[in-house]
Formats: sequence, structure tokens, C-alpha cells
Amino acid sequence: MGTFLDLAQMPQFKNIKILLVTPSDPKEYLANLEKDLAGRIICEVGKSISQIDFCAGDLHLYPANPGANSRFAEGVSINVLEMACLGVPSLITKGGAETWPELVDLGMITEVDWSNLEAVAKIIEQDFTRPSITAIEQSRAIIDVGKNIDFLLRK
Repeated sequence: MGTFLDLAQMPQFKNIKILLVTPSDPKEYLANLEKDLAGRIICEVGKSISQIDFCAGDLHLYPANPGANSRFAEGVSINVLEMACLGVPSLITKGGAETWPELVDLGMITEVDWSNLEAVAKIIEQDFTRPSITAIEQSRAIIDVGKNIDFLLRK
């Protein structure tokens, strides 16, 4: 959660509301935050994304850190795929979109280097708006595990 909180504390994001969707109560991580930052965070604990209303302009941050000894970036997770189907683009770890390059082309996934938060902030500051209906429909058509496995096995 450190990457997320470090990003949220950057001055350019001081007026942004933050939705934290987590399986368990993040109270211990949020207890020592400055009041201003803590007041901008809304927590949804133990809910699936089908129980949450997302809005135009929402952006999903998925700063996976596979560890220093990992030779591979974590691939696209199911929650990134779910968000794409809902029309919410995701920022994921650089190198993690190899299995879903079409979603990069559609603007549903952007790879970033989380160790450079200034560069990530510049990407976030771009005009992230809700993708077009066409991009969302194409994403839904593409996101099919059977098709994805077939693609991977043909490589």
C-alpha cells in the first residue's frame, strides 16, 4: 500500500477523492495518515466490483510488486480485466501486459514503472476519461479466458 499512499500524498492530487477497494480492513495502514489525506479516502471492504458504482474519469491503480528476485512482472490480474469490462482503465506494472496487448491498444491498460512516481503522476494527470463504448465493447469481446489460452498456446 506504500506506493498507493505515496502517490496519493503528492500535491497535484490533493483534491482527488480516493476509493480503496480491499478484501480486509486497511485501518492499520490508514491510522497514521495526515487528516487531509485520510479524509479523501473512502474504503470499500469485502465487496466485489459488481457492488460498486464507478464513474467516468475513474482510474484503477494496480501497483503489483513481484519482489526483487522475480524475473517476471506480474501479469494482468482478474481485477484489471473486470475493470476493463466496466470501462475503467488500469495502470499496471511495466511488463505486465504481455498476455493482453489488445487492452493496451484499446487504452484500457497502461504500463508504468512504479519506482518513478513523478512519471506515474504525469500519466495520471493526463486526461483519463471513460473509454468509448466501442473500446469497452471490444474489451469485453477480447476478455475471454479460452481465447487468451489459445493465443498463449499458439506462441
